[in-house]
Amino acid sequence: MGRKILLGLALAGLLGVAAAEDNGRIYGTVVLRDGGEVTGALRWDDEELLWLHHFNGNKAAAFDLNELAARDRELILANQPGPQIEIDGHLVELARWLGGGELRPQFFGLEFGAIAALEPGRGDQVKITLRDGSVIEADGGSNDIGSPDIQVMVGDGSVQTTDWDDIERIAFSAPATPAPEFPPHLYGRVRTDAGDFEGFVEWDQDERRASERLDGEVDGIDEEIEFGSIRSIAKEGDGSRVTLTDGEQKLVTGTNDVNSENRGIVVTGPAFGQVEIPWTAFQEVTFFSPPAELPRYADFAELKVLSGSVTGRDGRRHAGALVFDLDQFHQGECLEGRGNGVLYRIPLRLIAALEPIDARHTRVELVTGAALVLGVRNDVTEDNGGVVVRNPGREPAYLPWREVKTIEFNPPR
Repeated sequence: MGRKILLGLALAGLLGVAAAEDNGRIYGTVVLRDGGEVTGALRWDDEELLWLHHFNGNKAAAFDLNELAARDRELILANQPGPQIEIDGHLVELARWLGGGELRPQFFGLEFGAIAALEPGRGDQVKITLRDGSVIEADGGSNDIGSPDIQVMVGDGSVQTTDWDDIERIAFSAPATPAPEFPPHLYGRVRTDAGDFEGFVEWDQDERRASERLDGEVDGIDEEIEFGSIRSIAKEGDGSRVTLTDGEQKLVTGTNDVNSENRGIVVTGPAFGQVEIPWTAFQEVTFFSPPAELPRYADFAELKVLSGSVTGRDGRRHAGALVFDLDQFHQGECLEGRGNGVLYRIPLRLIAALEPIDARHTRVELVTGAALVLGVRNDVTEDNGGVVVRNPGREPAYLPWREVKTIEFNPPR
């Protein structure tokens, strides 16, 4: 990366300051199949509780190639990548001819703030209605769909848990008045080989709350340390140097909470979306209180169908509604790619422009002005399916990824 950047910026500059009372927490009404309903702050399967958090799954259907000219359909089907496996941040692709000659549905990520309603169907199916009325039909793909328990904190502060199979519909909203809310997740600044990231922290892709504990050995004795009592954790040798809020330091070893078996640190923030940091790239985390103002439901109201312009390597510019990678069509969806070992999941609303550099890398310019060079994932490599540009009354234009020079996205406003 050309420059290291601190990706934790003033929220008012990015999303504006809204008058709603949700203070960044997911809120809504869960309508049950038996006719009952419950309204309050929501927590997803004991995990996600912020509008910034991501709702993930598999799309139920692929892009309809019948929209395109026959020559474009043939080109797309002839260039489908083979099965892929990511190992230690590197992509291994099997023979391309194993791609099967068909377009397959893709995995997606959405910020909860982009969603108006969810309607569970049969099995792992769910209809997702976005804030602008757009719809995504999903079919499983993560523990966000099909099996989660939805916790609802109601007005008196008590918590009711509802099973996914009992839910008819979830309608998201901001509360009309201040409402009880779940305690915030761990928050801090994570220093990595790719720069610093400030936001909400998931340690070892598991621990999220101050009441949870970091496990390990101190001088050969098992010890559990409550995260709420930790000021910082720094990688050191075969373990980690843990500094407590009272200044005491401990060298903790012996478990995947503190050594190379750690599954990674996830950070979610308003300026960059979400990053997943492997232990190899991690250096240190310092915990502190989250900001008083967090992105609220009203701040996502302007999200709409993806639009912008694509300039081809032939110099021609195509402007209109966009379908990126023959898959993402909405500003609330996310682009994925790796840079300096870190996996980025960036909502398209936060991206100003893309510029493919070579077959394996793309320059990503954020609306903040920061720039990243990302690779490995399909969104930013030659395995990208290309871009469709739609205009009413005209045949859609299709540009294969190798013919794309730049893409400029229109902002939500």
